[in-house]
Amino acid sequence: MLGIIVVNYKTIDRTSQYVREELAKIKTPHTIVIVNNACTDEHNTRLARACGAVLVVDGDKIDNNAHIFILGAKDNLGYAKGNNLGVEFLTKHFDIEYLLFSNNDIIYKDDDVVERLISKLAQINDAGIIGPSVLDVKGNKMNPFVKPSIWRTHIIPNVFLPFLILMKTDLLSAAHLDREAQDGYCYRLSGSFMLTKADIFMKSGMFDPATFLYCEEPILSERYLRLGFKAFYMGEVSVIHEHGYTSKQTHQPPQTQKLNFDSQMYYYQKYRSVSRVVIGLAKLSFSANNCIWYPIINLLIKLRAMIRGAA
Repeated sequence: MLGIIVVNYKTIDRTSQYVREELAKIKTPHTIVIVNNACTDEHNTRLARACGAVLVVDGDKIDNNAHIFILGAKDNLGYAKGNNLGVEFLTKHFDIEYLLFSNNDIIYKDDDVVERLISKLAQINDAGIIGPSVLDVKGNKMNPFVKPSIWRTHIIPNVFLPFLILMKTDLLSAAHLDREAQDGYCYRLSGSFMLTKADIFMKSGMFDPATFLYCEEPILSERYLRLGFKAFYMGEVSVIHEHGYTSKQTHQPPQTQKLNFDSQMYYYQKYRSVSRVVIGLAKLSFSANNCIWYPIINLLIKLRAMIRGAA
């Protein structure tokens, strides 16, 4: 059986629409669990009604004939803990062979995308996880990714930010996106839509609960590689991620940037064994960027707007 986990955060309409219009296309026998982060009892009830789901009150007593379940979490667990909670529920109550992790803002360009991913993954013994071509609303590729470099992703962009902006380079936004990828093995996939073998996911230790919203996918790739399993990119099928790149680092509020940065430093230090000296350089460049470059750039943007307004 296929287990599907969707983490919801205050988006009842979007999640219920995804369940009704996209997940309904899946022909493979499956069970859906929606982890409702930062919920209230009222919110849980509304979400369950909108999705035609059963609200789980006692985790030990469930209706095994039900198709969709709601797990309410009073706190905002984030991506890693939220998905882990869903997986623990599914594997406890059902015989799950595959797991699908999906955002609620996904549209299937190929209605049989899930079936084709499962069929392909079943044929590859040394692949533990697979993902399709993920496109933004403009048709730009958002999958897969190469192994990132802390120098190219953080230190160089932070130190030379103004020059990179003037050069109009994409180094800032997609330093490790593999735009030329063909079907085959890759380093890691987009966490917005990916399918894995359940037993391998459990053996890997699941998502690292030390993360909240960023770096879950490269960490999972490292955990899989330690078990001898790779990620596989299947570009012949595709989905659209409507959210797109709206959470680019260059457009994030300071608190979100810091959360993203801290997660990445955790990944580089624990899973890539990057030295403390290099981690220190990255942290210094990040602080310099926030204290020097961004204030200057924001001031110039405001001045330009004022000049245009006066004209």
